[in-house]
Amino acid sequence: MRSQGSCHIGKSKGGHRWILFTDLDGTLLDRETYEPGPSLEALKGCREADIPVIFCSSKTGAEIRLYHERFASHPGVPFIAENGGGVFFPAGEWARPPGGEMSGDFWKVTLGARREDVLGVLTEAAEIAGLHIRTFAGSTPEEIARRTRLPLEEARLAGRRDFDETFWIEGHADPERLAVFREAVEKQGMRLTRGGRCLHVHGASDKGKAVRYVSQRYEETSGSVHTAAVGDAANDLPMLRAVDRAYLVNRADGSHDPDIPRDGKIRFLPGIGPDGFLQAVSDLLAYRRHVQA
Repeated sequence: MRSQGSCHIGKSKGGHRWILFTDLDGTLLDRETYEPGPSLEALKGCREADIPVIFCSSKTGAEIRLYHERFASHPGVPFIAENGGGVFFPAGEWARPPGGEMSGDFWKVTLGARREDVLGVLTEAAEIAGLHIRTFAGSTPEEIARRTRLPLEEARLAGRRDFDETFWIEGHADPERLAVFREAVEKQGMRLTRGGRCLHVHGASDKGKAVRYVSQRYEETSGSVHTAAVGDAANDLPMLRAVDRAYLVNRADGSHDPDIPRDGKIRFLPGIGPDGFLQAVSDLLAYRRHVQA
């Protein structure tokens, strides 16, 4: 087994090291086709600059592995699943990380709650708020595919969750009921987040916590790092807050998520999905060249 030091980090002449975290659906991948399109050019640029690109998504570990095999910028990069509920490190490239347990060819680190505990809290909160919900756990792969527009096999993988539960609210949900629902979830020590298509309830974890965990693992092997991130939705905000350079891409309708504050700390890009991801990487590479000049 290789040591952790075999996982490369992009380092400039000025000593600055960068790692890039990115959401998948609606960011690196087109939200309708789930294809990377212009993102492939961006990934090539990161590969040539030796900047690891770490997928950080609401998708399950089983789903992300498919994209990791197809598009990973470096073979040894880890990935973050289920909105930060867990992190997966390729076991052939990393020594066992803190809290890691073997899961196939990966070390799996649980940062959030167990799915069965989340389901109990979610169901109770929905009853308290008087909301009718439909969970992934209570849906067939065919229904998940229809609602998410995922291919059927990927919909099956989407149902194999470890750390959170994904759901939809059936019918109209007024703000008062949603507030009651959120309060009931948070009273049980869990969190409610909104992705591009679905809602999620999960433990006391988020993408930001997972980003910091992964960054610490890189720092332990290669010294201090600089971090960047790209996202498109409200569940990406903790990730965007946790890095040195953050980017938000446009949604499919040409607008930015209104729940992301315009406080000058996040760069709002005009590109939609993969076009925006390419813009983010281009800006990051230009900034990196400027710093090392």
